[in-house]
Amino acid sequence: QPNNVLLRTDHDRIVRLMLCAGESLPAYGRHCKAVGHPVSDTYHINLTYARVRTDEDCAPTDEKPEVTTAERIYLNKNGELEIKSGYHGRLVSLDGVVQSLPDSDIDKKQLLLDCGKLKVPVDFSACPNAVRDIPLGSTITATGRCVLEIAPWQSTDVLPRFSGLLLVVRHAGDLRVLVPPPWLTVGKLLVIVAALLLVLLAVFIRNRILRRISAIRLNDRTQLAVELHDS
Repeated sequence: QPNNVLLRTDHDRIVRLMLCAGESLPAYGRHCKAVGHPVSDTYHINLTYARVRTDEDCAPTDEKPEVTTAERIYLNKNGELEIKSGYHGRLVSLDGVVQSLPDSDIDKKQLLLDCGKLKVPVDFSACPNAVRDIPLGSTITATGRCVLEIAPWQSTDVLPRFSGLLLVVRHAGDLRVLVPPPWLTVGKLLVIVAALLLVLLAVFIRNRILRRISAIRLNDRTQLAVELHDS
């Protein structure tokens, strides 16, 4: 992201770096050194106001994503919220339905993935063109780094302040459409039902008008017949 980096240390620990203003982002897969102020979020040590120095090139390892579900990451066996810190920084794949897309380029580069009981935001800041060919309502597989959004720990906190899960994709190939959106969506169905109701209302009003005109004509004819008979 613009000022956030996930760094895997030589001891296989995940550290989140919040860079100083103006600090350039290191490229994905580069070996680097970072310095900053340590801040704990109950589970991890992160570095704020960090500066990064790139040392050498390092080819990214061919890491296979873990195919999982949002419920497995978020919840325990009883269906209660459980923060599983081991998923932080892990490469995972989730299936879900695209529920919303950013309305403009100014909005956050995130889409909302409906994974059944839970909804997971997917960040595509690293590849803004990744959602160009992904229509709303399609079922997709999203692969990316699992980032647990946990606020920094304070002495007054009794429990961790967990704000959610964020899936950060690396490139456009991490978003893959499985099933295109159905032609008959809920919105289209509502439009069709509203149109049918308007047609029925128009037919009802037309029939009422025709019956009234017929009644007026019948009344006029009856009155004319009576007057002709009396004459």
